[in-house]
Amino acid sequence: MPRQIPTKTTFGTIKIHNIGPALPANTPRAINLFFSFEEGLKLQIGIQQLLLKLNGYNRNSKEAKQQGICLCAYTDNHSLTINEGRLGQRKSAKEARPIDDLDEKLREYIEEIEATSLAQNTKDTYILHASNFIN
Repeated sequence: MPRQIPTKTTFGTIKIHNIGPALPANTPRAINLFFSFEEGLKLQIGIQQLLLKLNGYNRNSKEAKQQGICLCAYTDNHSLTINEGRLGQRKSAKEARPIDDLDEKLREYIEEIEATSLAQNTKDTYILHASNFIN
């Protein structure tokens, strides 16, 4: 019986600049996206086309260096889009506040507003501004 040749289980890893929107604290550490060979070819071609477009920019400019790839996964219709995106500031996992923490702060703030003796329309205005600020 011939000796079995070891094969790779992963074919590369890249670093993600950032993930948006912020994920809840209880989000799984890894999410697997499964797709067919044909869909994998579409993904490869789409990324290659976008990389060629990005390569056409003058990479000596700040604007060009801030352009990158955004893979957007739609969980409702099980699709993934390949888009050009602006990278912006990189945030470490420690700097990014989980959305659950922001929701809790907003709930606390709303409870404080509701407990005041302000008129209801004033309370509604404060709550609207607070939710816009946090989101």
